[in-house]
Amino acid sequence: MAMASNYIGGGSLADGSQTLAPPQQPAISAAHGALNEAKDLAYRISALVDRACGSTPQLAQKARGEASSDLFNGLRDNAESTLDALRQASNQIARLERELST
Repeated sequence: MAMASNYIGGGSLADGSQTLAPPQQPAISAAHGALNEAKDLAYRISALVDRACGSTPQLAQKARGEASSDLFNGLRDNAESTLDALRQASNQIARLERELST
């Protein structure tokens, strides 16, 4: 028995009514969301390693300029800061691995 689709474009509900498809998240918003989640994870990893191994002096963070009003420049800026956070988390994991191997 085939189930009826809940969304317009794929058919109608069993009672003959149709519903609108859920709104899709714009691609830029989805990319920002994924980058922010990756950055948050990287920060959590760094904080966890600091608690486990003791904190170390951190390199100065890049100064954040004004947020770009251009969507693509804003996405690029978010990607660059996420990459910095991921690299730092990778360094922290390497430090944890060294601590655990001694």
